[in-house]
Amino acid sequence: MNTVSTDFSAQDAQTNVSNTPHTLPNISFATHNVRSFTNIAKQNSLVALYSSLNLDIIGLQETNFSSHSHSTFNRTFSNKFTGFFGSSSTSQPQKSGFGVGLLLRPHLANHVFHHESKDNRIILVDLQFANKQKLRIINCYPPPGNYNVRKQIHTNLMIYLRDAYSNNYHLVLLGDLNADMDNPKLHSQDKRFFSNLNDMNLFDTFSVKYDAHRSDYPTHQGPISSSRIDYIWSSVDVISNLVGCETIQITSDLTDHSIVILYIDNFLDVSSNIGIFP
Repeated sequence: MNTVSTDFSAQDAQTNVSNTPHTLPNISFATHNVRSFTNIAKQNSLVALYSSLNLDIIGLQETNFSSHSHSTFNRTFSNKFTGFFGSSSTSQPQKSGFGVGLLLRPHLANHVFHHESKDNRIILVDLQFANKQKLRIINCYPPPGNYNVRKQIHTNLMIYLRDAYSNNYHLVLLGDLNADMDNPKLHSQDKRFFSNLNDMNLFDTFSVKYDAHRSDYPTHQGPISSSRIDYIWSSVDVISNLVGCETIQITSDLTDHSIVILYIDNFLDVSSNIGIFP
């Protein structure tokens, strides 16, 4: 496993957690296109990796999950993560290249008071913490190409984002957006989408951390080139608590996407042993 690190590493996070078992020193968000999550051996490998990295919240894309897969996963890994998975409103089953999910550590899942999905391309969870602070986490996977479909997904996504802002939620947007914002040939639909995110005062993690050098941290390895198409965007109140970020490349037999991680200071004051909804 090759790691592209910042000044804050997953090993540091693991050390801090072991030293303070009752209070999280930071909260970690990750996004990962798993290129199918139906194989139990692959699930075990990736869940073990996510756990070893002390990831708290992971957005998954391309799960290829059918409806019965949801409960099976949660029964198998209930001691590590609680999974929320998308469902499709279309009657025609998809064969591959679909499916979104969110994995939350159980102590964080206890704070979820609402979750919903849209066409298995968008999934969100709303969490509430002390002092009525609310956090909306959205995971999105627009398919490559087919810009009519992508436009509708972008439209639905903006509805969820604006609703969160109107209700004073903290916001984190995860996903494989299938668009490299630094590509000079970026499609006009994707340009408008990124512009809309900026207009809403959402911030791309790696732009904040690395500015013009963000392209040095690609997230997808293609046959002949790499690109940065997996993102974590957040509202100013979240990104102002930035501790660090990194990309972690894993073996190509599992997926050709790196894990993209954001670490923030625990400004929500989440406890690691909460068992009661606040």
